[in-house]
Amino acid sequence: MKTALHVITAAILASLICAGCKSTGTKQLIANAGMESPSAAQLPRNWEPLSIGAKADVVTDTAEKHAGTSSIRIDASDFTRTYACSDKFPVVPGEKIDGSAYVKVKDVPPDHGIVIMMAEFFDPTGQDPSVEKFNVANLKKQKGWQKIRGTTTAPANAVSARVRVGFSYAKGTCWWDDVTVKPRQPLAARLDIDEARLSPAMQTLPVLIVNREARQGPARVKLALDKQIIEQEVTLDGNPTQRIELPIKVPSPGKVNVHLQVLPKGQSKPKFATTQPTLQVPHAIVFPPVSPTHWVTEDGPPKIEGRIDLAVSDAMRQGATLRAHVRDSSGKTIATWEGPKEIPDGITEFNLEPKSAPQGTYTLVAELTPKNGKPIAATQPWHVIPRSRAKVTISPDGFPVHDGKPIFPLGIFNGGKWEEQAKAGFTVTHAYNAARITPGPRPQDHEVLRWLDNSEANGMKMLLMVPMRLAIKGDWDGIRRRVRMFRNHPGLLAWDEEEGFARGDFKPDTIRQLRKIISEEDPNHPFMVGDARSLAAARSTDRSNFFPEEMDLGMWWWYPFPLKARAANALEGEESSTGQELDLPTFLTKAITKKPLWVGIQSYKKKDSRYPTPQEYRCQAYLALAAGAKGLMWYGGSVSGGVFLAPEEGNFEALKKVAREINDLSPELLGATLKPPLVMPASAPINVVVKQSPKRTIVIAVNRSNRVVDVTLSSPMFKTKIARVYESQLLDASGGGLIADHFEPFEVHVYEIFQQ
Repeated sequence: MKTALHVITAAILASLICAGCKSTGTKQLIANAGMESPSAAQLPRNWEPLSIGAKADVVTDTAEKHAGTSSIRIDASDFTRTYACSDKFPVVPGEKIDGSAYVKVKDVPPDHGIVIMMAEFFDPTGQDPSVEKFNVANLKKQKGWQKIRGTTTAPANAVSARVRVGFSYAKGTCWWDDVTVKPRQPLAARLDIDEARLSPAMQTLPVLIVNREARQGPARVKLALDKQIIEQEVTLDGNPTQRIELPIKVPSPGKVNVHLQVLPKGQSKPKFATTQPTLQVPHAIVFPPVSPTHWVTEDGPPKIEGRIDLAVSDAMRQGATLRAHVRDSSGKTIATWEGPKEIPDGITEFNLEPKSAPQGTYTLVAELTPKNGKPIAATQPWHVIPRSRAKVTISPDGFPVHDGKPIFPLGIFNGGKWEEQAKAGFTVTHAYNAARITPGPRPQDHEVLRWLDNSEANGMKMLLMVPMRLAIKGDWDGIRRRVRMFRNHPGLLAWDEEEGFARGDFKPDTIRQLRKIISEEDPNHPFMVGDARSLAAARSTDRSNFFPEEMDLGMWWWYPFPLKARAANALEGEESSTGQELDLPTFLTKAITKKPLWVGIQSYKKKDSRYPTPQEYRCQAYLALAAGAKGLMWYGGSVSGGVFLAPEEGNFEALKKVAREINDLSPELLGATLKPPLVMPASAPINVVVKQSPKRTIVIAVNRSNRVVDVTLSSPMFKTKIARVYESQLLDASGGGLIADHFEPFEVHVYEIFQQ
C-alpha cells in the first residue's frame, strides 16, 4: 500500500565510452575519506556526528589510525545508534555503489547490535531518509583493524546520499578510517523533479546528468514516456552535475513508464539503463479529504479546511474560476468559497464556514470552470454528528467506551480484511503503511480515511498511528494537521505510537510533545503507547516500570512460539523461558502503572520458525486475559510473515474462532473480576480468572504448559453443576465446592457456574 509522493522516477545510464569524449577518471564519492584532521580537538573536515537515542562521543583519534595521521573514534557507554557521517554526494535511483572501510572494535558485545557502514539516501525534500547496509564488522574480532566491504543500491526516490559509520543498537568503542565509496556508473542521469508527478502544465521535463569523470564532449539524452520518445543532443561540460530541459507532451492520467538514457554520439545501446513505472499523471482535479472529515454540533458553527489539487494546462486555468461548495442533502448550496484570479497549477487551499449545518450528511464540491468549456469537479461526503459519536473514554475498569457502549478490544496489526474480521468478532483495526505520511505537500490522507470509513462501516474502531516519520523528525505542525483532520471520525478508537523509544528513534521529549498535541487537538480520544519509557527500559530485563507516564493505554508484545529455552528480549516480544511452559509477560504481570494494558500476541511466522498452532492461539489469548490484559492485538495480518500472507499455514480459521469465542464472552470480560478458585496442587501450571456479567459468571482456566495436567479447583461459588462452555460437558460440584478436571497441553477450559 505504500505510496511515495516524493519519488523521483528515473532511469540510469552508466558508462559512456567514446573517442570523442574526454575524461579525467572516476573519483570516489566522499571527501576526506582518510578522516585526516589537523588536531584531535575537532572532527575531520567533511565529517559530522549523528546520535539517535542514547548519546555517545564522536571524536578524532590521532593515536589510533589505520593510515595517515588520524581516525574517528566512537565511545558509547550505553546501547545507541551513533555514527560519523560524511558530506552528501549526488546519486541517481537504482545505481549500485561499492563501499569499503577499515574498522576496529573494542568492548562491543558480540550478541547485541552491530558496528556498521551504511549509505543514507535522501529524497528531494531531504526529510525522508532511508538507509542501506554496505557491511558490518566482525564483533568476534576485537583486536586489530579489519576491512569490510559491500555494495548498495540507491532507492527510487534518492537524489543524494552520505555514508554513516558507527554503532547500531550497540555500545563499546569503534574506530573508522580509510573509507572508499565508488559508483559503478561514472556517468548517469535522473529526472530532476520534486515529486513523481507530471502535470499538463509542464512543457519541459528537467534531467540532471551526474558526471563523475568530468567528461567533456558530445552526448545524446533519450527519454521515453510510455511510447513518447524525446531525444536531445547535449555537450557535456565536465561539471559534476549538468541540468537540461527536455520538451514533453504529458500523457493521459495514470502511471507512466519512464526510460532515460545518456549516450555518446554514435552509440545506440547503453551498457546500463533502467525503467521504473513510478511517475503519475493525476486527474485534472483531485479533492483530498477535508479537515475535519466530520464536524460535531457541540463545537459551534462549522469550519472546514481543504485543498484543491489541479493538474491542467496553463490555457485551461487562464480566466477560469475555482470554487468550493457545501451542499445539503437536498442539493442546496449553504456555503461557497471562490479562489484567486491567478489559479496556480497544483494545490490551492480553501476555507468554508457554513453559518448553520444541522446533523446530517453533506456534499463538498471542488469545481474549476474554464473561461470556455465545461466545468470539471470532484466531490466528497462530509458529516455533521453529535459529540457522542466522536468521543472515546476509558471506563473505571480500563476498557474503551464509545457512545455509551464499552468495547472489548480484539484486533490485528495491519489487518485490512474489514468484513471478514468483523464477522469473526474483531472489534479493532490497525494499519501501518496506510497511516504513514511521506514528507511533502500531498500526504496520504485518503488512505487513512478509507481505513476509518471501512472500519466504521463494519462496526469496528481503528487504532490510528500518529505519523511516526514526522514524530522522529519533530514535524509537529504535520502531526497537528493529521490529528485535526481525523479527530471527529466515528471510526477512530485511539491515537497510537509504537517503539520510538524502544528502537532509539525518539528524542527524550518526543512522547511528551505527542501527548501535548493530542490533548490540545483531540481531547476526546485516548493515547495508546506501544513503547518503552526509554531505551534503557526497553533493554532492561526488569519491565515492571516499562511504560511512559504520558499514555492513557499501554501495549507491548508477547511472541513466545515456538516454545523453547531463551533469554528475555523485549524488542522480539520474548520473555525469559525454560521452554517448558508459557512464561507470562512481565510488563503485564509486574506492571507498576495502573493504566490499562493490552497485549500484542502472536499471529506471524518468525524467521526460520512456524506459526502458532490452533491450541497455542487459544492458550496464549486466554492466558493473557487471565493475567489481566484489557485488550488483545494479534501481530499480524499483512506484515512480514503475517497470517494474511499464508492463511492456511497460519491457521487463520482457528484464530478467527478464538476471536469469536472471546467476543461472545465480552459481556463477562467487561464485567467484574471475582476471587479465583484455589488450584490444587498449588504447583500446577494453571492460571484461573473469574469474570461476572449481570447474566452469568464464568471461570477461565488455562494450562500454560506443554504437558498434561490434572487439577482440582476449589471455590464456594461451585454449588451444583458447572458447564464447560464450548464443550457441552457438565462437571459435578455438589461435593463441597470442588471440581476435578483434566487439561491437555495448552488446553483452555471456560466454565459457566450455575447457582442454586
